[in-house]
Amino acid sequence: MKKEGYLSLITDLASFIEQGRKLAVRYVNTAMVVTYWLIGRRIVEYEQKGKERARYGQELLQKLSQDLNRRFGRGFSTDNLEAMRHFYLSYPVRISETVSRKLEEQKSETSSRNSATILAIHPLIERLKDEYSESQLEEALIKHLEHFLLELGIGFTFVARQKRITLEGSHYRLDLLLYHRILRCLIAIDLKIGEFTHADAGQMNLYLNYLKDKEKLPNENDPVGLILCSDKKKTLVEYALGGMSNKIFASKYRLQLPDPEVLKDEIEHEKQKLLEMHIDNEMR
Repeated sequence: MKKEGYLSLITDLASFIEQGRKLAVRYVNTAMVVTYWLIGRRIVEYEQKGKERARYGQELLQKLSQDLNRRFGRGFSTDNLEAMRHFYLSYPVRISETVSRKLEEQKSETSSRNSATILAIHPLIERLKDEYSESQLEEALIKHLEHFLLELGIGFTFVARQKRITLEGSHYRLDLLLYHRILRCLIAIDLKIGEFTHADAGQMNLYLNYLKDKEKLPNENDPVGLILCSDKKKTLVEYALGGMSNKIFASKYRLQLPDPEVLKDEIEHEKQKLLEMHIDNEMR
């Protein structure tokens, strides 16, 4: 690969990354989108200076990846650089006209919807989100939910996390098991990253029957289940009653347990926070 112009290229990209990271401290979504777009544009401009450069496009990305990762750590694989390049080619005018305005809007502390608008059209960030495995996200969310419920101060106490349940030779793991002192019952909590299915309700009822049969003490009330399913579009929160009537649940349990909408908002807020932290770490 020819060296002419490459030093200027790597210097420009390093400058974009450093400036983007400074902005990312407060404005992670917008700053990274702008940084990715600028990197993509600069790579394309470098490639278009001569037709011969098209022949070693992949070699260029590999070289850039090595140099940028050496300087900034991980986050600049050849695939990611190619995605940045593709991002610029997909939005060469639309983003060019709005980059400066969006940054000024963020500096003026206007609505966060601006960063969400840019985020929604940025395929690289969506891919980084997908790479944040479901198991990692589930684990982080269930830990947060545990702390959130215990800190509510309405009677929850910790019993177990990832409690093993064995039924007819099959082993299961219940995400979180709490005890409610006021209600005097076990609260089984199961969280899944994905769309709610009838199988989720069936599995929770299986857990509740097991707890009622094997774990419930004589002076305790029947256990209650809490199902949380969170996909890309929405979060669903439902109480499972394990055969208990809605009337009994409403009279004995409802007033002492958190409103599903409160839990839904908390999960969605924490999920977004975790995803933004993951994206930021990928860029470091």
